[in-house]
Amino acid sequence: RDRLWAARPAWQAAFSAALVVLGVLLGAGLRGGRGSGDEIDQLRAEVETMSRAVTVSLLQHQSASERLRAVSWSRMAGGDNQVLTALLDSARSDPNVNVRLAAVDALASYADQGAVRASLIDTLAAEESPIVQLAVLEAVAGEAGLGNGELQRLKDASQVDPTLLEYFTSQAESL
Repeated sequence: RDRLWAARPAWQAAFSAALVVLGVLLGAGLRGGRGSGDEIDQLRAEVETMSRAVTVSLLQHQSASERLRAVSWSRMAGGDNQVLTALLDSARSDPNVNVRLAAVDALASYADQGAVRASLIDTLAAEESPIVQLAVLEAVAGEAGLGNGELQRLKDASQVDPTLLEYFTSQAESL
């Protein structure tokens, strides 16, 4: 039997070509009838929804490492209001300084939004860690620096480490 198959390369080529044609026809038939673009968009939306749900859920986890993982997930989930609110809550009140720092870092790209900016500045009132205060100030300052009297209000409120305020005052004067 092996000799019959090996002796007939034309049959081998014909059989291979028939399998390729069958595969193409089956693939086109399965894909063509359902509008695959809509399905892909729907799957993307479902993945984004799941990312948001996982992020918010993990931010409420007992383990600090799981909350840090949630902050990483939040970058994939995007700037959804629910995710931003959960990140702001973490930045404001998480018991672990590393989680607060990671949350501030994740929020830095949204600091140009008024509500996020105001909430980040409000976190300074309760924040005791100078490293988190520095991260908040850098996130809020961005490229333009602190403006609209924000730096003076922070000095007057004396909520921020004085060394940090001196640093940001010298940065503002150099601009």
